[in-house]
Amino acid sequence: MFNLENAIKEWRKKLKKHPNLEPGVIEELEMHLFDKIDSLKSEGLSEEEAFKKASEKIPGAIDALASEFLKAKKKPVIKGTRVSFWMLMPNYYKVALRQIYRQKGYSMINILGLAVGIATTILIMMYVKHELTYDTFHTNSDRIYRLVNMNPTSGQQGIAKVTGPWGLTANENIPEVENVTRFVFFTTPLVQRGENINYEVSGFYADASVFEVFGYEMISGNPETALVNPNSVALTEQVADIYFPNENPVGKALTMNGTEYTVTALLKDIPANTHISFRYLVSMSTLNHPDKDDWIRWNQFYTYLLLAEGVSADVVADKFQQLLPTYIGEEAMPRYKAGMQLISDIHLNSDLFREITPNSNITYVYAFSAIALLILLIACVNFTNLATAKAMNRAREIGIRKSAGALRSTLRAQFLGESIVYTFISSVIAIGLAIAALSLFNQITLQSFTISDLLDVRLVSWVLVLIVLIGILSGSYPAFLLSGFKPIQSLKGQIKLSGSSTVRGGLVIFQFAITTGLILATSVVIQQLNYVQNQDLGFDKEQLVILRIRDNSLREQADTFKEELLRNPAIINASISANFPGGTDYGIPSQPEGIPEDQRPPMRILAVDHEFIDTFGMEVVQGRNFSRNIPTDTFGSVIINQEAAKQLGWENPLNHRIAIEGIDFGPAPVIGVLEDFHFRSFRETIAPIMLFIPTTEWYTYYTIRISPENVEESLAHIQDTWEKFDPVNPFSSIFFDSYYQGLYYQEQSTQNLLNYSTMLAIIISAIGLFGLASFITEKRTKEIGIRKVLGASVKEVVFMMGKQFTKFVAISLLIAIPVAYFGMGKWLESFAYKTNINGVTILITAASVFGIAWISVSYQSIKAALSNPINSLRSE
Repeated sequence: MFNLENAIKEWRKKLKKHPNLEPGVIEELEMHLFDKIDSLKSEGLSEEEAFKKASEKIPGAIDALASEFLKAKKKPVIKGTRVSFWMLMPNYYKVALRQIYRQKGYSMINILGLAVGIATTILIMMYVKHELTYDTFHTNSDRIYRLVNMNPTSGQQGIAKVTGPWGLTANENIPEVENVTRFVFFTTPLVQRGENINYEVSGFYADASVFEVFGYEMISGNPETALVNPNSVALTEQVADIYFPNENPVGKALTMNGTEYTVTALLKDIPANTHISFRYLVSMSTLNHPDKDDWIRWNQFYTYLLLAEGVSADVVADKFQQLLPTYIGEEAMPRYKAGMQLISDIHLNSDLFREITPNSNITYVYAFSAIALLILLIACVNFTNLATAKAMNRAREIGIRKSAGALRSTLRAQFLGESIVYTFISSVIAIGLAIAALSLFNQITLQSFTISDLLDVRLVSWVLVLIVLIGILSGSYPAFLLSGFKPIQSLKGQIKLSGSSTVRGGLVIFQFAITTGLILATSVVIQQLNYVQNQDLGFDKEQLVILRIRDNSLREQADTFKEELLRNPAIINASISANFPGGTDYGIPSQPEGIPEDQRPPMRILAVDHEFIDTFGMEVVQGRNFSRNIPTDTFGSVIINQEAAKQLGWENPLNHRIAIEGIDFGPAPVIGVLEDFHFRSFRETIAPIMLFIPTTEWYTYYTIRISPENVEESLAHIQDTWEKFDPVNPFSSIFFDSYYQGLYYQEQSTQNLLNYSTMLAIIISAIGLFGLASFITEKRTKEIGIRKVLGASVKEVVFMMGKQFTKFVAISLLIAIPVAYFGMGKWLESFAYKTNINGVTILITAASVFGIAWISVSYQSIKAALSNPINSLRSE
């Protein structure tokens, strides 16, 4: 059976015997042969017939080219003829493909490195686009503002929630406000229809005006009346498919927490890139809370104003600030400062207390964009390095083309065209890699992207532009270098690549500087997360099980419920509370005895029971704990932390009292002082906090400490006890340490992305270094052979090959470490409690980079060092 590849090999052997032909001329003839074969095959000839016919015509071409080769040595190059770039594009494409075919190893390194770099860039660009377009899908996104209290609270800039009357009053009294809508969390109800029974998360009470202010797409229902009447609910498609599969839910009933609601609207699922993510909305008129209209007591409303066209948000905020004293009194004004936040700015530029969901930060978007760019640059560096290293192999080809009349500009266009072909092939592979890696990328970024997000029109457009830019960026230097060869010197093989080795060295330094920076950054992030997760919190977060109370019987029978739990020896302690550490504390204004209002620190509050402190393993350092033997401790005593005593200036806190006028509490004596504990994340300093025992209706959680042994048995006992006291609501629990770890959601995502980005940077850099080492080893084959004949050992040869790259890596470390040290130092400043970038971290980073470089070049070095020197010399 005819094999074209074998036939061409035999044909090439015959040409090598021709006295006037150099290797570069043979390559040119081979291209000519391929062109002829392609042309004849397009006319219907078989591969074998096309080869025979084409090769029969070659002898005349051989003599002509050999003659031209000899003439080129004796006379100047002829002036080139201008030919259209576009006329030559098909030929450039064929030449590029043949270069790929002939130099499979070199091509694989280039294409693979570029593909990985482009795939990573595409994925991160998708993420960046997602982040930058948060809440821009609303029709009036440029006019929707959140009304907030910007008065600093407990270490943060302000609070995202306000009391109910704020928005309504702004709408009634400020002409620049067109409309208002408010959201209040609808706490995880038990939803039932037929046999479908589930706890539903992500729901809100919402004003009827929500569909006028926001751009939510309604499939069925009347947006003007959907949320007017009490016990009305609007469902998204996700929820409707669960309880009303294959039917229109509008007008039908749905039971929530034992109460029947009427479905009045069906909404399209809410886009993922919004800070107000929900699965259902309940009419605000359903909300029945005694303080919902109070200006001070119940700040649970996320309030959004729709401003008139061209109105300044600052003007509206100032007008509302002037209204506040009328409703809250001058004495309360120090605690309130109205602020306005554009809805599309909230996700990346807001870090207020009680955000609806944990927001990201524009800094992370910049960081991820920079990571994508750096990885892409490393891949481009590989291409440029290897292209310039291979330039000598194409010198004679360039000489022949120039002697035949090719212009320098045409040659540049050719090599840039070849670069774009490489990039296009890499991009096709990259898209496949990106699709394959989508699931992993979702795990890394803690998102839920789909293929449709990856193939978004704007993203695809960016990719097309990227292909051209990468092709030009990667191919520009090699194109200008190669096209500048003088034809006579090219044909004689007397080319010297002036400065190219310096450029290649600089590029190696550049890519290893990037790799070094990423390794150091990753190390610091890991170190900081380990620090915050293993630091002494002031309480024991392990083996704590949290239960959310679903039925009043579990509040009213709390003591009996806890006694039943403690019958099992694996249950160590149990407590009931309204909140727990991790950001669930209250911000009700308190009145410490003898402290003027303008000097009162922002005191936070935990409503607990007698066993709370023991259950969490906190330590009372002064005074005593709450006692069941002292009836006045219930709603009549407080315990504060050391920071509260310090900020209040109380040398003996046990001689003072604190009141909370908003709930008619106190003044109550301070009976104890707790050792400071972290009740928020490590981004914030420990703030003043007080604990008190409320009345029964406050309680919302049980916290149960279990033994580390027989965890499943303990959970089974807790579930059995739950079902005995509350047979209606299904049992559900979480471990406290999992909840607490969620405070570092964004940092965990950053660490994941840095881990994989660093790994990719290492792989791409190593691939490029391996290819460059292969080329340099090939060029120094004769030198290695001579050194071995003269007695050089394997170790000496390996060291000789590696020392050049060692120098490059050392320079990259000197550049990258100070830059990364400064950048990560800035990142650590966002934490109130942080680790240090110590010498050990820097040494480990340096050792890692040296190890990567030596592993990358050692294979080729050892292979060359172990080869027979006779073969090395013979190959020359």
